[in-house]
Amino acid sequence: MEAFELNTGKRFANKKLFFNLLKIIITASLLVYLINIIDYKKIIETLGSANYIFVLSALLLTGVNVFLQYKKWEIICRHSLNIFDKGIIAKSLFIGFSGGIVTPFKIGEFVARAIPIKTVGIIEISLATFIDKLFPLIVVSFIGGLSALLFVHYFHAVNILITVSLLIIYIILFYFLFIIVNNKKFWNDIIFDKISQIRFLKNHVSKFKLLGKLSSKITWQLTFITFLYYLTFTTQMALLIAAFLHQYDLLNYLWISNLVIFSQTIIPQVTIAELGIREGSTVFFMNLVGLSAAAGFNAAIILFFINLVLPSIVGLFLIITKKYD
Repeated sequence: MEAFELNTGKRFANKKLFFNLLKIIITASLLVYLINIIDYKKIIETLGSANYIFVLSALLLTGVNVFLQYKKWEIICRHSLNIFDKGIIAKSLFIGFSGGIVTPFKIGEFVARAIPIKTVGIIEISLATFIDKLFPLIVVSFIGGLSALLFVHYFHAVNILITVSLLIIYIILFYFLFIIVNNKKFWNDIIFDKISQIRFLKNHVSKFKLLGKLSSKITWQLTFITFLYYLTFTTQMALLIAAFLHQYDLLNYLWISNLVIFSQTIIPQVTIAELGIREGSTVFFMNLVGLSAAAGFNAAIILFFINLVLPSIVGLFLIITKKYD
């Protein structure tokens, strides 16, 4: 029996190692491909001539970005997990950044956020993290989908009546989705009932009930904070594009940002921390509207560093120094 468990563990470890190596290879290959088709000399030249006031503005917005994520996580911790210690909540968020950046689909964040929290089980923390991630997914899908429909209309000369009809249908669908998410009967009579019928989950139904624990008021509050968070990182990308282009058509760059974030969300995450996907999407849309691909590549890669790498370094420091104890 022990030998079987040992072999199973080794197979799992080998499989995990294989997929991690595969992701590294895909990420590196995609980045090298993008650099080659853009021309690395243009990338370096554009990087060196950036408007650093705009770059600094985007960097300062990282503080706003992280604060809004913290507020969202704090509200969920207070109302779903009965955790009120702001220091522990902040440490949980930063350690989560570190766990998510190196794992497929940021799955490590679900586990890493539980490290500094001793009073609640890992299942509850993972479910609360799922709720936290659900709000950005809905907002990105909604705004990004609208941006994509407008993009198709303008660049493929789709009839205005068709575009307006699709926009109305899309808005109605999301409205009903939001109503369903706020409906207690949906959670109690459908979700929890189905979970209770699954053998290995039926003993944990009570833990899953925190998914439907948030009141309508709190849900709207989280939606508003998420919208501000979404507006923050799309503005960051718009500022970075402007910084490398030395042109300041920020509304147009915001539109490109929406399309990039939407594409990044719907494309399978086959690379590390979406590296290459974000940059490839930016290059694609920048080329399509006749703007510099090098500027788009630099904007995307800098956005990755200031929004993901920097907060992850803080989380890594907390883990190494064990400041979460």
